[in-house]
Amino acid sequence: MPLAETVLISTELWLCISDPSNRIHTAGFWNRHDRRELINDIRTMNSTGEILSWEVVLGGTFRLQCLFAPDANFGTPSAADITTYRRMRLPTGKLVVRAAGEGQPNLLFQHEPGYYDVRLDWFVSQESLHYDIGIDQYPIGDGPDGRIIIQHSRENR
Repeated sequence: MPLAETVLISTELWLCISDPSNRIHTAGFWNRHDRRELINDIRTMNSTGEILSWEVVLGGTFRLQCLFAPDANFGTPSAADITTYRRMRLPTGKLVVRAAGEGQPNLLFQHEPGYYDVRLDWFVSQESLHYDIGIDQYPIGDGPDGRIIIQHSRENR
């Protein structure tokens, strides 16, 4: 059973999860004239574990589940088309998802501040069904397009 589920619309081809205190959520972050600097900042945040980002092929409406699974084995194979792992620091204890641009993030998870191991499973077969539709057109029973599994970092135990 998911801890949280959110449906988000993205006209951009990029999504990410992070702590809401991350500068990626600050006013003006996306409105820089130097696009190269913006891209480098995003790549750096992704490589350092400040964010976990992934691309979608087409914009659309996507259902994303978040599960807190303290004993999950991230080495277990997934049926997902794309699987990504990251150790993330959540200074506020919250995890949000957002699309590129000035939109507002959606809350997925809230727990104690600290380090967490995160796995993203993204299902391209579901993504391909949900491009170019609105929230009211997302079929009941479809999805999720993605699943985030989160647990306290094993390095903190």
